[in-house]
Amino acid sequence: QIEFIADDNNLNLFIYPNPIRSGETLTLRAKGEWQNTQCVLKDITGRVLRKQAIDLTQNLEIQFRVPDQVSGMYLLTIRHGKQELTKKLIID
Repeated sequence: QIEFIADDNNLNLFIYPNPIRSGETLTLRAKGEWQNTQCVLKDITGRVLRKQAIDLTQNLEIQFRVPDQVSGMYLLTIRHGKQELTKKLIID
């Protein structure tokens, strides 16, 4: 499980599973309000593979489908207001 913690607004975001299989769905769950949020999956070269606008509210789970990709390391970026959080996502 990846856990993003944004201390400025006391927001927590949980993303799981990690690693994930190609073509499966990530689950995103927030503690706090994450409205007008953008979720972007990129390969290691920075090429955007999937982009989705999401609104996360207290403990609501959102599904983010990972496109079929070759096994490896990818970057998952969550943008919320002025915050931008990027974490490694392993696709196997």
